Amino acid sequence: MFKKRVLPIFLIFMMVFMAVPVYANSTVERLTEISKTGSYREGSRWGGGACWKFVNAVSTKIFGVTIPLGPNGYSLDGVGSNSNWVTIGTTNGNNDQVKALLQQAQAGDIIQYCSDVVKSQHTAMVYAKSDWGISIYDHTESYGVKIRSSAWSSVFSWNGGNGLGDFEGSRYGLSLYRCTKNSTNSSGGTYTPPTNNQPSQPTISTPVTNKVNFSNIKASNISETNAKLSASVSYSGTRPSEVGIYLGNSTGSMRKVGSDKINHSKNPFDMWYDLNKCGVTLSAGTQYYYKMYAIVNGKEFTSGTKNFFAPITIMTAPEEKPPKITAPTSTVDFSNIKANIGVQGVQTR
Repeated sequence: MFKKRVLPIFLIFMMVFMAVPVYANSTVERLTEISKTGSYREGSRWGGGACWKFVNAVSTKIFGVTIPLGPNGYSLDGVGSNSNWVTIGTTNGNNDQVKALLQQAQAGDIIQYCSDVVKSQHTAMVYAKSDWGISIYDHTESYGVKIRSSAWSSVFSWNGGNGLGDFEGSRYGLSLYRCTKNSTNSSGGTYTPPTNNQPSQPTISTPVTNKVNFSNIKASNISETNAKLSASVSYSGTRPSEVGIYLGNSTGSMRKVGSDKINHSKNPFDMWYDLNKCGVTLSAGTQYYYKMYAIVNGKEFTSGTKNFFAPITIMTAPEEKPPKITAPTSTVDFSNIKANIGVQGVQTR
C-alpha cells in the first residue's frame, strides 16, 4: 500500500507547486519591471499626484505596503506609526554626512529631503547605488517620471536635473527609510525583501547627456512690420518635445512668440516662423532681439541671442525742375542803319 501511495502524493505535490505563480522575488527586478510599465515609465505624467503619492504607489507595487505619512522637510513624520518601515538615518547641514548616509542606501529605500534645489520637501525612491554614484526614481510636476542618475562627485549640485542639490545649511537635510515587511506584491505573489545592506543593484551607466545645437540662425524677409526667423536644430540624446522662439525689443524683454510640438525623429531639422502668423506686428525703426529654444525632458536649451532692425521707409518729395525759358526772337531790321566810324571808334561827323 505504501508503494501505491507514493505516486499520487508526488503528483499532488507537483500539481500544487505548478499552480503557484512564479513572481520576481527581488526588489531590483520588480523596480526595473515597474519602471518600464505604463505611466511609471520615464517621461510619463503619472496621474496620481506628485512625489509622495508616486513613491507610495511604487511601494505598494513592490512591497504591498504604503509608505509613512507626513512628508515634512527632510523627514516623514509618520514613520513611527508605520511598522513596515524603519529609519536608517537622518542628517542635515553637511554634504559629507548626507553622502555617507546615501552610501548605505539600497534599491527600494525611500529618501525624504530638502536642499538648495528642493527648498520645501521631496520624496523619492532609491533605484540603484554603486561606487560610481546613485540613481533615484521619482515624479515631479515639471518633468514627470524620471530616473535621475548622478555621480558622487556631482550629486550635490543641480547637475542638469540629475543631482540632489547642496545640503550645506541647517535647514537642509535627508532621511533614509527601508521597508522591512515580508509582503505580497501587486501581482499577488509572495515577496521577501532583501535583508543585507548591499543587494544586487541595477547597473548604473553614465547617463546620456542631452545636447541641443542651433545653427544657421537668421532673420530674413525683413520689412517694417514683419520678418521670418529660422534655424536648424540638431540634438544628441533625447529628442526635443518642443521648439520655438523668443522675441523682444531688448534682451531683457524677450518672450515666447511661437512654438511647435515635435512629433518626428528627424535629426537635424529646420524651424522657421513668420512673425505676422505668430500674431506679432513689428514697429518700423525698432531694433529686435531673438533666440531659439528647445525643451528636452522639461529642460530648456536656448541659442545665442541675435538681432535685426525693422526699417523705416522715408518718403521724399519729387524733384522740382525750374521752368524752361525761351528767349524771344528779335524783329528789328538793322540793315538801313548807317554810321561813320573813325579810326578810334569815335563818330567824326
